[in-house]
Order: sequence, then C-alpha cells, then structure tokens
Amino acid sequence: MPVSLDLVAGILGTVFTVLLLSYLFGDTVLYRWTLAILVGVGAGYALALALRYLVYTWILPMLDAQTGLELRLYYAIPIILGALLLFKGFPRLSPAGNLSMAILLGSGVAVAFSGALLGTIIPQVDATGSGLSLRAGVGQVFNGVLVLLGTIIALLGFSPRPEPQVGQARLWQVWLQRFSRYLLIIGLAVAFAGALTSSLMMLVSSLAFLLEKLFSILAIGL
Repeated sequence: MPVSLDLVAGILGTVFTVLLLSYLFGDTVLYRWTLAILVGVGAGYALALALRYLVYTWILPMLDAQTGLELRLYYAIPIILGALLLFKGFPRLSPAGNLSMAILLGSGVAVAFSGALLGTIIPQVDATGSGLSLRAGVGQVFNGVLVLLGTIIALLGFSPRPEPQVGQARLWQVWLQRFSRYLLIIGLAVAFAGALTSSLMMLVSSLAFLLEKLFSILAIGL
C-alpha cells in the first residue's frame, strides 16, 4: 500500500508535539533536540525563501539584457549594500559594512518610531478623548472621563517621588502615586491573564491535534 504524504506529516507532527510537550516534565534532551530541529528547519526554510527571492526578483532581472540602466541601478544598489553587510562577520573587514549597517539601523529606527507614533500613541490619545463628546450621551461621557482620569493617574506612576517638605512628604502626592501603581498592577495583571489564556489555548489546540492524529493513525492501522 503506498504511503500517504499526509500520513507521514501527521506522524512526524505527532512525534514532535509529544517531544515538545515533554518540557512539562523538565528541560529534557528530547525537548532540546526537537527545538534544535524546528529552529534549524525554520532557518533553512527562511534562507531558501530569501535566496529564491534574491535570485528571481533582483539578480536575474538585473542581468537581463532588456533591463534599462535605471532599473539595473535600482536592483544593484540593494545587492551591493547587502554584500557589504556580509563583511560584518569578519573582524578585519567589518568597517566595509558600516554604511549598510547605518542605513539599516536608521531606516529601522525611523519605521519603529513612526509605527509607535502612528500605531500606538496617537490612537491611544484619540481613544482616551473619544468618549468626551457631549453628543455621545451621559453614560459615554462618564466612561470617557473615567478613562481620561485613569490614564493621567497611571502616567503619574512614572513621575519621581515627591520631595519632603517640613519633615514630611505631601500625602496627596504619595497616595496619588500609590493609586497609579495599583492601576499599573491591574493593567499588567490583565495582560498577563491574556497571555496565560492564549498559552492555555495553544496547549489545548496542541493536545487536540495530538489526539486527532493518534486516532487517525489507529484508524488506519485497524
């Protein structure tokens, strides 16, 4: 009987899932071997995709006789910068890759800053003040005021401690910072609960996958 590729993939997936779940009993050798295999396969697959993209998308169009000079420069400049970046792996030749590293870090910082500004800070500020519209209703305005006050008080938790005055610190500043820290603790606890729930869902899905493949293998064997 010919062996099905889905059957082989199911058996390998089941074996790797069992070996990965052995981490529940400790950092075993089987778990480390499986992790090394998965990381190696992932790195090899990513390298193969990168090489295929580089050859078919950049090198071959650049070597095509029908490609104009402007397009050849467009393809050649990233290839040259990438080749210079490879020199960073050799201590004596590492200065040759400084230009590529500077461009890479500069563009990365710019993208990260714009992403944080446009994707996080501005939407959070907009969401904080969006409920303060009087046309939204009394309940929505009250909810917006609570969100605004909670955000301001939470930000006060990052301010420096109040300096003592006349032998004692200002009690209202101390209690305000304590309340802000309580809000931060609640926010971190909610985030941790969400991460824990996601981890449990991944564990349940892995166990469901394992049971499904085991039943499939047993059904084929019977």
